[in-house]
Amino acid sequence: MPKISINTGICTKCNLCVEVCPKKIFNLVNKSFPEIKNEETCIECGHCLAICPANAVEYPSIKKAEVIGKANKSLLIINPVLASIRSVRKFKDINIEENIINDLINTASLAPAASNARHVEFLIINNKTVMRDMEKLVIRHFKNLLKKMNPFVKAIIYLFSRDYYHYIKQTRPSIVSLVEQYENGKAPIFRDPPHVIIIYAPKVNPMSKDNCDGQMHYFRLAAHAKGLGSCVIGYAMNSHKALEKYLKIGKKNKIFGVLTFGYPKYNYSKMIFRKSGRIFMN
Repeated sequence: MPKISINTGICTKCNLCVEVCPKKIFNLVNKSFPEIKNEETCIECGHCLAICPANAVEYPSIKKAEVIGKANKSLLIINPVLASIRSVRKFKDINIEENIINDLINTASLAPAASNARHVEFLIINNKTVMRDMEKLVIRHFKNLLKKMNPFVKAIIYLFSRDYYHYIKQTRPSIVSLVEQYENGKAPIFRDPPHVIIIYAPKVNPMSKDNCDGQMHYFRLAAHAKGLGSCVIGYAMNSHKALEKYLKIGKKNKIFGVLTFGYPKYNYSKMIFRKSGRIFMN
């Protein structure tokens, strides 16, 4: 059975599928119905399905029920959503239902991917013991980093890269604070959330980070829309190798995103609209 077919009974010969296909799979010959060639190169991006006004393009792998129109693209809707999302670090001690988490991951999977490669994986962590172990691993990494931030090493760094030297100098107080908080019984990295999500993909794919970033931020938006909060844990990425080994995600994979999420302890009721960066037009 072919991967793609054209229902000639309803096709209007509008040529839109030919125009938008990134792999040039559709070919228009003598103003007839589009012909399909080299379909083995299809990445199933769905452009042809999304643009066809007659719903004449058919995929065995994508059900008709999954193609729904028409999209509302109003910025009046999206801007308040984006302006109201916050990095939530304090959560209620309530677990999120499994079906809601599945809905969030399904929404995250709507994010674009390079060449439509769908290799992003999610690991949901609810176990407090596992979270404490992860906290310990990240803090251990920072303790080792502090040992390297001695005057001799910093002097060498200064000789080769003053920018990196100033970055280290600026970062050190924050790292010292994290270690001190941990030694005083706090959890300054993950902050004892109800859930942690680990997002990973094959390390061999140079676009894996971009693919994971896209799904991570779609996940955050979906969580926000459901009244949930989330926070990107950038500190955890500093010790991703230790976390990968501990969580046994496989030697071929790499962690590209770490999030905490749950029901917010506090309600942020206002929107914050940011100024844009400098804009250059050529």
